[in-house]
Amino acid sequence: MLIRVPPKAFDPTPPVEHDVDDRRLMAYAGGLGDTSPALFDLDHPGGIVAHPVFPVCLEWPIMVHGAMGVEFLNGDPLEGMHSGHEITWHRPIRGGERLRTDGRLLSLTRKRTGVLVLVELRTVDAAGAPVVTTRESVFYVGAELEGGDVAAEHEPSPLLPEVDLAEVGGFTVTLVDSVVYSETAQIYNAIHTDIRVARAAGLPDGPLIAGSATFAHCVSLLSRELLGGDPTPIVRLGCRFAGPVPMPSDLRVFAGRAGDVIRFEAQTGPGVHAITDGFLTLG
Repeated sequence: MLIRVPPKAFDPTPPVEHDVDDRRLMAYAGGLGDTSPALFDLDHPGGIVAHPVFPVCLEWPIMVHGAMGVEFLNGDPLEGMHSGHEITWHRPIRGGERLRTDGRLLSLTRKRTGVLVLVELRTVDAAGAPVVTTRESVFYVGAELEGGDVAAEHEPSPLLPEVDLAEVGGFTVTLVDSVVYSETAQIYNAIHTDIRVARAAGLPDGPLIAGSATFAHCVSLLSRELLGGDPTPIVRLGCRFAGPVPMPSDLRVFAGRAGDVIRFEAQTGPGVHAITDGFLTLG
């Protein structure tokens, strides 16, 4: 695969509009089995808000064809692996809102085994005020980059404290969970649900659950175990996807806290990491 950077690579994409209602917010939380009152109880004072990982639903229509802003001269742009995710909340999302999401390329970097693409997705409200900003990295194994590394001007992500981690709990994911997540998130990629598509893509053991699903399950567990079931203090969160999660899998989550930052990781077996460098920043 050869990746080229066209002249207008760093221009934003056309925006995608969304009408977000309580039904959609409940569906996403319910698909994760997260019935926290702030996410699922319509009698909750002030109404319900979106799950901390819900923005992936709004961003999928832009990411569905792979990283934006670049040209793939051969190969399939969908061959990219979701390698990292970072969400910054400017304010909560509530039902009854019309939101608008666009994306832009931030950088392309040569690595020893491929090319790492970093993009930014921005969601604003009807007045144009920022609601959520996401940075997502996609790694193209074996790809080559025409020309040198390139980057748009952007602020680096804040540094995180080092924290000792201890086991806080776990969860199991099955093909049923993957199908339910796909439908409730409205993120459709058959490699996560269809064994025939997975085998054709070189996965003889079948589908892998989406990285965003694993991330969201971790956040729900940490909210339940460390935040009293209330995720609303979370203002920034992210992780690196370190390994595939086949189904079924039993995942164990390890976490530790330093001030207003919770660091975490998830393993599918002793020393076998699915998620590393995870964090929740509390406001």
